Amino acid sequence: MNAYGVSQKISLRGVAPELSVSPDEAETYSLQEGAFYGNIFDDPDGPLDWNACRGKDQAAGERGGLEMRDCTEPDPNDPSHTKCGFKYAGDCSNYTRSFTQLHACQSFDPEEGTYSECLAPQEYGHGPSLKIYREVITTYVNH
Repeated sequence: MNAYGVSQKISLRGVAPELSVSPDEAETYSLQEGAFYGNIFDDPDGPLDWNACRGKDQAAGERGGLEMRDCTEPDPNDPSHTKCGFKYAGDCSNYTRSFTQLHACQSFDPEEGTYSECLAPQEYGHGPSLKIYREVITTYVNH
């Protein structure tokens, strides 16, 4: 998925063995875009709960492969959603080290480069809901 319809190679990482990456891939795709999670595979007939949070490199500014990747950025016309229509959960982690800033994911594995235990945003209002997703795909782009 891409807000601009431009094809771009990315690195997908997660707890599933199919989402492990080689050291070469981790080095090539080193800019963290963010994380995506929801219920797309849980209930194919139910309403979709698609969520995204902004990764540390996307929060720091657009550079490298992030210039054409905005699916973890809030939509200025609807800040409750991203520019690609996902529910916007905020930053994946607390990059500013501020005790007042809410963040979406409760854990990050620095060795694997993956977030987990990410909270879905509330349907109405601000802040996270109590719905936790443990199967999260963290995306990286090339530097």
